[in-house]
Amino acid sequence: MTKVDDLPAPDGALTAEQRAAFGTLFREAVAAAGGCEIGYALPHPKWLFLQWLVDEHELILHGSNEMEIDEFKLGRSGFDANPHGNHRAIYATNDGIWPMFFAVLDKPNYNGSMRSGVWWANADGEEIDFDAHHAPDGACKRYWFSLNQAELPRRPWREGMIYILPRRTFEQLRAREGQLIAEWASFVPVRPLARLRVGPADFPYVDQVRGHDDAQIIRTQALMKSLIEGAIEIEALNDGYRFGYPLDDGRRSEAIEFGECLRGFMDAARITVVDAAGMLCVQVQGPDALKDALARNIQKIRDSRQGDKHEHGKQ
Repeated sequence: MTKVDDLPAPDGALTAEQRAAFGTLFREAVAAAGGCEIGYALPHPKWLFLQWLVDEHELILHGSNEMEIDEFKLGRSGFDANPHGNHRAIYATNDGIWPMFFAVLDKPNYNGSMRSGVWWANADGEEIDFDAHHAPDGACKRYWFSLNQAELPRRPWREGMIYILPRRTFEQLRAREGQLIAEWASFVPVRPLARLRVGPADFPYVDQVRGHDDAQIIRTQALMKSLIEGAIEIEALNDGYRFGYPLDDGRRSEAIEFGECLRGFMDAARITVVDAAGMLCVQVQGPDALKDALARNIQKIRDSRQGDKHEHGKQ
């Protein structure tokens, strides 16, 4: 899984003093299982404490902009190029740094996709199962972080929260190739044991995030918006939505382009464009995460229309 511009993990070796300090903080702030925010006053990097937590205890981590989550419920706020990332589930990781990327990225004000990962590589640079306790001699951990290159200059960072979760309901996921990865999923709601506030300065790679061209995903988002806004009929399916339009060659071309763009980063998506009963019918089907994304956009457009009607009525 060699990537251009991947980043080596920082030195994670712990001193006896650090282990003792982390153990005390765990007993006082995490083990009580109260879900409260940890008051972190240690001089050691927060990522080092988080890595110690997941290495030494049956815990797992989730990074978020939301600062006061009492319970994680099933859902998916976006969709992923990898099939394992499209479950209607709660996602977390057994890595101490990776969740910081999701916590400190200012997602509500960020436009584009985010690409990231962490993996173990053997001495030959080949990806192996993500299991630090059984990593062979010469193995090393690698990271990769990338954002829409147009957004990088404004430094889209903010404070966020790392949630510390019990691992018992989570299962470790596998990549397409079969190896265990650093991503875990729970298919039942989860209540956090504790949470730790983090800022951009806590994320070790904040100044090493790379940029990528997001023209395709931005075009895909624009096409999705146009297709939803132009539909005169919308029907929910078990695995997606059916949209109906007056017969129109321009709309047909737009729907076909949307399908090509979408399949470029979600190969499980299925888009069918047909003429039926004097209408143009477009069916968009795929994983739960795709249906959820469509539902959010449909509701957003409906809410916007209701707001416009309300404003018009006041004039």
